[in-house]
Amino acid sequence: MEFVSNNQEEEEKHENSVTDFNITDLPIVIQSSNDDEDTTERSSLSTPEETSCDSSEKSASIQKYEEEWAQLYRRDDPELGELRRRAVLGNLRASRFRSVCWRVLLGVFPQDTSVWLMQLRAQRCHYAKILKELSLDPWQRGQPGDNPLSQEAESIWHQFFCDKELKAVIRQDVVRTFPGVDFFRKDLIQDAMVNILFCYARENPSMCYRQGMHEILAPLLFVLHCDQQALLHTREQVPVSEVISEVLDPTYLEEDAYTIFCRIMGGIESCYRINDLTPTPTGYFPANIHSPQGN
Repeated sequence: MEFVSNNQEEEEKHENSVTDFNITDLPIVIQSSNDDEDTTERSSLSTPEETSCDSSEKSASIQKYEEEWAQLYRRDDPELGELRRRAVLGNLRASRFRSVCWRVLLGVFPQDTSVWLMQLRAQRCHYAKILKELSLDPWQRGQPGDNPLSQEAESIWHQFFCDKELKAVIRQDVVRTFPGVDFFRKDLIQDAMVNILFCYARENPSMCYRQGMHEILAPLLFVLHCDQQALLHTREQVPVSEVISEVLDPTYLEEDAYTIFCRIMGGIESCYRINDLTPTPTGYFPANIHSPQGN
């Protein structure tokens, strides 16, 4: 493209402003009879050097992706000392297998990588089973003599209404999760968070749900999602091993986040537990509590 100036003053003005000018701002008019011709014209804007550079960068990125996975899967660091050091120093931030590293460090994945997929499938089935059982319509599993007005602790209807209240408590926190991050504004993600926290509360009644658990769960979902998107992007360019594809299958975002969350909570539950007290099925503690020791 050629710019013609009428005088030196205009040329100097142009030189001062060119740094603020972006090639994407230029109105490029391409007359073509179809989309293929349009694509051809636009692609011609790239020089051979730029194309070669982009190709080289992609190759290096893919090679790095494969090497990082190989290091994890071959267990080049059997004692996890180096991996733990990288995690503590914050050097896993650029990793496209950050969620896998977390699962290795947490013991979600055992040392024997040959059983990873078997373990993974069992974990996913476990969550799916819990969610299905807790989502059943009380009309479908009603018992003789049980009805929506029953206040008996064993009543399915009583539990159903307690569950409904517990989910409402959880959702109040979930909708406030990292308000400045669009990822957590998506209905799909918010529903997944409610499901995970609800299943955890029902599977661990002595802990139930505590305010703040949603902020522990949120980064797990986000990092899992990022790793899954990195897989999809890489798979568009080169074939990826079946093991990687299954470990980072986007279909199981909710299931995998639940497994990691439960393992983390197992290590920090003492920070949430209140001794000698058991919360109600709706997530609240009984009022007017008096400890047997009087303290």
